[in-house]
Amino acid sequence: MKRILVPTDFSEISNIALQYAVAMNNSIHGHLDVIHTYTVVSRTDMIISMEPVIRQTAEEDMDKLMAGIVPMVLKDASIGSEVVKGDPVDVIGRMSKKNQYDLIIMGTQGSSGILEVFIGSTTLAVMRQTETPLLAVPREGKYRPVKNIVFAIDSGGLSKDQYEPLRDIAKMFDSQIYVFHVAENPDDMKYPADLDLYLADCTYSYHSTVHDDVFGSINRFSKDVGADLIAMIRRDKGFFKRLSQPSQTKRELFHSEIPLLIFHAKQ
Repeated sequence: MKRILVPTDFSEISNIALQYAVAMNNSIHGHLDVIHTYTVVSRTDMIISMEPVIRQTAEEDMDKLMAGIVPMVLKDASIGSEVVKGDPVDVIGRMSKKNQYDLIIMGTQGSSGILEVFIGSTTLAVMRQTETPLLAVPREGKYRPVKNIVFAIDSGGLSKDQYEPLRDIAKMFDSQIYVFHVAENPDDMKYPADLDLYLADCTYSYHSTVHDDVFGSINRFSKDVGADLIAMIRRDKGFFKRLSQPSQTKRELFHSEIPLLIFHAKQ
């Protein structure tokens, strides 16, 4: 993991995510790109295009942001920035594929609604647009070395390549992985096939519970073990599908101080 992409709308929340990303990038001696997207609404009664003004303002805001961020970057890490015209979802998806980023880091809320997570959000659309793992950093999220990872799973099967992003991060930070299997039905509680094979070169432990409050259970367990990161696999079934449905419990999970890593099940 050496290349990170961080979209920004210059809000406080996105700045918190950027600071987290800079600290992580310093730890892995990688390269980080910061992007801001803008759109222009055209009207037939407009004599002069507003695009030059909008772009200039965006570039000036980016220059101010980078002036404060660049001094934080260590000499064995690097950073770049770009202002891009276009829909944020399309731009992020296109850039993540073209530049082969290993990770996208976003804040959980943005001033324009661009960076809200899961609940009717563009971030959910970004996760569907790209196969790149996404790390959502909450307002309270402060970077610290990723020593403890809670990997929350349901009863859906996993293949070897679906463990790769988790293994990469765990090996990079020498992390302890707490595999937390939570189900609402006791009949679904089975030890994951091939878990021992796929995580053989990582330090991990397996934990399970049956509880109807799935998301609350994940949150409580993560706090109990001092998790620095919660990891989940995005799939269009199981408990992850329910994340797009609003509820107070799920809001509490994603408004906790623990960053959330989402990677993708192969369809």
